[in-house]
Amino acid sequence: MGLYTRRLPSEIAASRRELVDGDLSDEGLLAASLSETGRLGTQRWSRLIRGMPADLSWRFAQRGAHRPERSVTMSISRRELVAILGLAGLCAAALLGTFVMLANPDPDKWAGWGPTGLAVALGATIVGLVVTIRAPRSGLLIGILGSTIGIVAMPWGFYLFLLAPAVLGYRAHRSSDGVTPPIATG
Repeated sequence: MGLYTRRLPSEIAASRRELVDGDLSDEGLLAASLSETGRLGTQRWSRLIRGMPADLSWRFAQRGAHRPERSVTMSISRRELVAILGLAGLCAAALLGTFVMLANPDPDKWAGWGPTGLAVALGATIVGLVVTIRAPRSGLLIGILGSTIGIVAMPWGFYLFLLAPAVLGYRAHRSSDGVTPPIATG
């Protein structure tokens, strides 16, 4: 529960904890009065899993409502956002293909740690691309790490991994200048 309400104002976090504790207490009392305490653990796990989307939605709404305004250097243009998310989508599709390759290995085509290295590289590149939306320099570092692993894992296709650092470098450069326009809302 502490992780769930972490970094929220103390009165909102305390209120949510009290609400959940009260709900769990009522559920326990009802189970005891119906002599069904044996199923209580299973019932709570089921409620936890089924309630995760609503809990996450509440959490993100609370976090967004109490976050300070973003600075100008954190804004991103629509063109940059489309390029970043498009490239992340391409990497995600390639990552799915890599997982298929890992599930059905063909050592004659690609032996050693190459497919695993490619999966790690694509995963790191995707993380770098997503992180760069809010933290351009951190995203650039993660993306460069992923691209380096990709080049080592797949040296014959090194050029495929050069696009991500180019996009990430452009984003980091534009955000450091403070000239990136905010996302248009229309």
